[in-house]
Amino acid sequence: MHPGLWIAGGAFSAMIGVMIRASLSHGEAAMAMGPRLHALLAANDMHLFHSLALVAIGICMGVFGRKLLLTVAGGLFALGLILFAGVIYVNAAAIGLGFLTPVGGVAFITGWLVFAIWAIRDWRAS
Repeated sequence: MHPGLWIAGGAFSAMIGVMIRASLSHGEAAMAMGPRLHALLAANDMHLFHSLALVAIGICMGVFGRKLLLTVAGGLFALGLILFAGVIYVNAAAIGLGFLTPVGGVAFITGWLVFAIWAIRDWRAS
């Protein structure tokens, strides 16, 4: 995928994350969430952090070229966004997909590992 698409995807995801955070931080919606608010705020933190990770993947691809490990790391971050933050958001609407949340967390962790492996390999090659 073109580096600009990773950056645009991360920026779009961050925009959505900010909109969700705003809705969680203001008004009756936040009060209505009660104990679920903590989980939603944690999901939103992961959403925003990993949106920036997608931007970082795009920047790295733009500087270092399109590398397989960068593509894998970016894909894992995107998968984590959907299966971790997305599922927590959906569960707040009582859909019942909570069993997927740990898979999203593992995708985030593995994405960071793959990103680190790429950085070490690229550094050693130069």
